[in-house]
Order: sequence, then C-alpha cells, then structure tokens
Amino acid sequence: MPPGPVAGRPGPTTYALILVVVALSAGVVYRPWLDAPFEMTDFGEFLPILRHTATFVGRYSALSRYYGAQGRYYPLALLALDAKWAVFGLNVVGWQLARAITMIAVGTLLGTLLVRLGANTRAAVLAALLVVVGRGAVPLWLKVHLSDPLGMLFVVSSAMLATALPTTRRPWPVAMAAAAPLAAAVLTKETFVAAAPFVVLVGLGRDADGAWRVPSRDRRSLAPAVGVASALVITGVLLVMHHTGASAGGYSSNYRLSSVTLSHTASVAGNMFLPWAPRPFGVTNAVYAAVVLFGWLAMARHARSRLAVLVAALAAVALPAAGTAVYLPWAIVAPYYAGPFLIGGALMLAMALTAIDGSRSRVIRIGASAAIAMLCLADGAAARRASDTFRAQRSLDASVATSLAALAGRGTMVTAATDHPIGLYTGRMAAYGRAILDAPFPPVREQPCEVAHMLARTGRTLVLVYGGECGAAWTDVARPSRALRRLFSYVSFTTATLRPDSVRADIWLPSGAPRS
Repeated sequence: MPPGPVAGRPGPTTYALILVVVALSAGVVYRPWLDAPFEMTDFGEFLPILRHTATFVGRYSALSRYYGAQGRYYPLALLALDAKWAVFGLNVVGWQLARAITMIAVGTLLGTLLVRLGANTRAAVLAALLVVVGRGAVPLWLKVHLSDPLGMLFVVSSAMLATALPTTRRPWPVAMAAAAPLAAAVLTKETFVAAAPFVVLVGLGRDADGAWRVPSRDRRSLAPAVGVASALVITGVLLVMHHTGASAGGYSSNYRLSSVTLSHTASVAGNMFLPWAPRPFGVTNAVYAAVVLFGWLAMARHARSRLAVLVAALAAVALPAAGTAVYLPWAIVAPYYAGPFLIGGALMLAMALTAIDGSRSRVIRIGASAAIAMLCLADGAAARRASDTFRAQRSLDASVATSLAALAGRGTMVTAATDHPIGLYTGRMAAYGRAILDAPFPPVREQPCEVAHMLARTGRTLVLVYGGECGAAWTDVARPSRALRRLFSYVSFTTATLRPDSVRADIWLPSGAPRS
C-alpha cells in the first residue's frame, strides 16, 4: 500500500488512452452523428429569437434581455449559443458533434487531472467515464443547449492550472491564471461558484513532490485563495446586479430558502453524491459507496499522514457538498444539476480505486475494478436507451408540431399534461412549432386529463395526449384521428437482449373536421 495519495505525471500514452476510451464510449452510447429535430422543452423558448434575429449582436442582445428578465446572467453561455447558431443554424448534427467534442474534452482533461492528483491510470480511466455514463452526465450529452459542459471544461482547466502551484516559482501569476477559467465558469452558469473550494484545495493541498499535505500558512499559500476570491468578487457583483433587475415572476424568483426541507435536502444530496443510475438510493450507488468507503479507509490506514488524506478527501467532497448547498434553495431536483459535480465524485472514486490497487489481495483489487466496470456497462446501457428515447421523442415532437400546424384554424388544441403543471405545452409547444415550421400555429391550452377526456368524448375541440401522460388508454373514446408513433429498440443490460420500445402521441380532431 502506498504511503498516501501522491500525484503522478501523466505522459502521452496516458492522455491517449483516456481520450480513446472516453471518445469510443461516447460514440457507442450517444451516436451524435444521427440526425433528429431540436427538442421542444427549451428550444421552444429561444429558437424563435435565434431564427428571427438577423445579426450575431442582435441575437446576443435579445437573448440577454430575455434571460436577464428571468434573473439569469451567464454571458459566456449566451455567446456560445449565439456562435453555434451562427455556425450550424438548424443543422442539429452540427450542434450534437460540437457538444460531443466538448464533453470528450471534459472527460479527457478530467482523467488527466485525476492522475495528477494521485490516481493510477486504470482508476482515472474508470472514474472519467462518470462524465460519459453517470446519471447527471447523460442530459448534458443530449440537451445540446445546456451550458454546463462548457462550465465543466473551465473548472477542470482551472484545477489543472492550480496543480502547478506547488512547483512554480511565481505562484501569484499562476494563481490568477487558475482563477480566470473559474470566473469564466461562473459566467457560463451561476452555480459554478460552487467549484471555488475545490480549486482552492487543489492549489493549497499539495507539496512540491505532488503529495497531498495540510496547507501551510506562508504567503505562498495565499495565492490561490486570493486569486479565486478576486474572481468570485468580480463575477458576484455582476450576478447580483442582474438578479436585482429581474422581474418578480422570473425564473430566479423560485430560488428561495423556503424550499429547504429535510426530504428535499436528502434528495439534493443524493443527487450530488450518488451519481449512478437509475436513482441515488439504489443498488448501483450502494456498490459505488462501498468501493469508495473501502478505498479511502484503506488509504487512511496506511498513509504516513492521515491529515493529508483528510485534505484529499475534503478536495473530493468539496464539489458535491458545495453543489448541494447551492441547489438546496431550488425546489426542483433534476439529474443534470449534478452533472458538473461529477468531477468530485470522479476524484473520490479514482483515489479509492488507486488505494485498493495497493492491497495485497488480488481478489480485492480485481473485484473493485470489475465492480466499477460493471457499473459503467450498466449505466452505459441505460444512457444508450435514454439517448435513443430522447431522439425518438424529438422526432415525435416535430411530427406533432407539423400535424398541429396543418390544423391551424380548425379548433383549439387541448393538452392533457398532469405531469407538467408548469405550462410546458401552453407556451413552449406553440413557440416551438412556430419556430421550426415558420408557420401559423393553433392556440394551445392545458387541461387536466379528466377534462381532456371529456372533451375527446364530446368531439367539440382538438385534443392532444402524449403517451403515458394520462395513464391507461381511453377505451370509451373513439379511436384517435391521428396516432403518431416513433419506434426504437434498446439492449437490456439484465437479459442481454434487444427489446422494442416506442414513444407516441394521439390527436382527436373536432367532430366534422377532415381526418387526413
């Protein structure tokens, strides 16, 4: 067993291995070269702005005004969104490939960072796969408009620069250089402020030989803290200025301390600390937690300095812990919120596997790595199914929009959406339909399933029901006027068989309306 967590010096072979494994895994799981329309959920909001504003500056200004009214300030994310539209326009494959390249870069740099922080190559490769197949990572690959991947790239770059602090003769310039990408991450998405403790601990917690240590109290140790603090003060002033100018009912108004409850805290913490699918408190995460706990206890038992191990543990825990604190006042718990904080989970896992590799028992060494490899395979299969489902859903949404646009003027569409009490279809379906089709669109209003069921029976208005929204099929209603289906197949990890699946939507036209 090694005396404690000691940093390595990754060479070209290590870089190449991490890159190849991450890129091949991503290609098999997500296949970003396959075409499908833009998704409805978020593109319905800003696609009209992108499509109907002629210039780069005009689009950026319009996007800034729109999100500024919501209390959001992430100028680098909007610049990236504007730039991708300027390059790719409606070419969705271009957007997907750009996202894949960004995430592959994040995984490769993360694996390299893990080696620099003391992990061996095998442990770093397995841990880096968290940003490919982890529960929080999957939406970041699929939702090409999200700014989190760019912010993650900035955070990992900041930490990589911070690893040079123990050996440099010019700590202040290096500290400021490490703080700059962190500031960029915060200007990409406000919640990346939670990465500050992680970057500071990476800069302070290692000696010139690369070993973890208790931070000293000399002037040199002030550099990373001052650099990060300066970056946060500057970006924090900008964030506060824009938040205070938000409208009363804006997006950021939902960020409040009244959302903090015991059950909500457990949900947020589980989302951040337990990264494997399908849910935080399940068998896969129990295996992950057991491997991490065993590895860190082994490291502490055999290390020369247990305080140094504690510093390494604090650095690993800093990201998910700070992420929990940042998202506690937010009422919604979405898997992708945890995506950026997988960096901390990857460090916890990589250091644990490295410590276990120092065990005298071959069974323990092989068993731990095999268990994590199986988790990667299981989550990879789940991510592949999620990717195929998402692609089919996007195709279905576009078909629904096309069908409804053709029916403009024949009645009012009623959407049964009891699972989405936030106006998902009311505003976004109409905006999405107008944006992708550049044509008139019928008015949209939501109704509970019971009301929509009654309207479908009376045949007085147009009714749309997505499959699964209203439970069992309506057997007492005439067959839908249009039944839209998108079929796909997925590989079941448990049975190793190919299984069919589908997404669907049914449309009932008003009585007397043409059926074709």
